[in-house]
Amino acid sequence: MAKHDIPVSDKLVRDTILTANDGYESMKQLIMTKKLPTAIFCGNDTVAMGVMKALDEAGISVPQDTSIVGFDNIDTSVYLKPTLTTIDIPKKELGRLAVKVLLDRLSSNRQYSIRVTIPFSLLVRGSCRAITR
Repeated sequence: MAKHDIPVSDKLVRDTILTANDGYESMKQLIMTKKLPTAIFCGNDTVAMGVMKALDEAGISVPQDTSIVGFDNIDTSVYLKPTLTTIDIPKKELGRLAVKVLLDRLSSNRQYSIRVTIPFSLLVRGSCRAITR
């Protein structure tokens, strides 16, 4: 967002456990502020499901009023209404790399962090709409 000069307000960021219920409760709190962003990025697709339910109950339309993006492309994301826009990651490769990094850390006693980059793709579906600035 910084790359496109779009400010991010800390008041719009919610720290949640990655569950549908936490997404639902966090979205209800955000709705009460009366300041909805044009798009919401969720930590995973399960959180996005809870967010979408809270928005629906409040009469807020996805994607007309706000767009939703999930992360991890779980199987059920295509069965939501609207279908969920999400980031698809190679889950097996992610798991393989996580085990490799863990084993490396255990065998080397490494105390510093490392950064691993894996490929991903954005799957644009019904929960997002284009906006112009």
